[in-house]
Amino acid sequence: MSVEMIAGIPERLLHDYAEAAVRHARTHEIEPGEWFSEIVGFEGLWADGSSREMAEADLLSAIPGWVELRLSAGGDVPVIDGYDLNLPLAG
Repeated sequence: MSVEMIAGIPERLLHDYAEAAVRHARTHEIEPGEWFSEIVGFEGLWADGSSREMAEADLLSAIPGWVELRLSAGGDVPVIDGYDLNLPLAG
């Protein structure tokens, strides 16, 4: 049985991290039918949609790519609800 990995992180763990992060999202209607969602500490990550649910679903789907980009660039990602995806460098 093979485990799918994204940026060296098991896909299931990354999905659980993303779900935990979205629970901390700040989502608000910026004008009728246009919603904006972001998470404090997740610099450069945001989403929008025609409803709260759509904005948060878009945010959820964007998190894995955002994490992969941050980690591949040598950055850290926020620890959220006990999920720490920052891997120590082998050395």
